[in-house]
Amino acid sequence: MLDSSPLAPNEIAAILGNLLDNAYEAIAKTDRKGEVEFFATDSGSEIIIEISDNGIGIANENKQLIFRDGYTSKADVNLPHGVGLALISNLVTKANGQIIVEDNEPYGTIFSLFVPKKGMSA
Repeated sequence: MLDSSPLAPNEIAAILGNLLDNAYEAIAKTDRKGEVEFFATDSGSEIIIEISDNGIGIANENKQLIFRDGYTSKADVNLPHGVGLALISNLVTKANGQIIVEDNEPYGTIFSLFVPKKGMSA
């Protein structure tokens, strides 16, 4: 996966760490038994990473705002929040990739990332 990736290993680790951390935080805000699902493949012309949870979800009007540096939906705005998804967006954009944010029915969110491999068009 990493040999054909336009992303460095530490960048992929940052993406995975932030998405997984956010998924677990979203679940912690519910009474439901939490579930996080992770999928990754590089079998085609793209690297695909998908993380879903059954947490609190993201309101439709916030789905584009979440990628802005400094934007946070967390209650304690005095703590450093609002950088993880902005970082992910910058890394994926730099790699000519795409992020799709969808509702995970009946609860939660799905983040899907598509990053073209080096030297290949998606």
